[in-house]
Amino acid sequence: MKKYESIVILDEKINEEGLNEFKDYLTTIVEYNGEDIGIKQLAYEIKGHKKGHFYKIEFEGNENIVEKLERYYRIKEEVLKFITIRKEV
Repeated sequence: MKKYESIVILDEKINEEGLNEFKDYLTTIVEYNGEDIGIKQLAYEIKGHKKGHFYKIEFEGNENIVEKLERYYRIKEEVLKFITIRKEV
């Protein structure tokens, strides 16, 4: 199993219920360690937003898991931007 890290920037207006729904769905795809980084100023405007709610996810898996996560990120309108990288061990 390879180790991955994913940083997701969500709409800063996401409420607690929306964030919990996001995290709950992630657990249906993969077992992960998540860190809520909070709302930060963006370096540049993304989809009309100047701030974003950052969430960091660390998980183990294969390319199929990464594809499922990224597909979910793309269809979720609260997700402004994301990046997933493979961590070196």
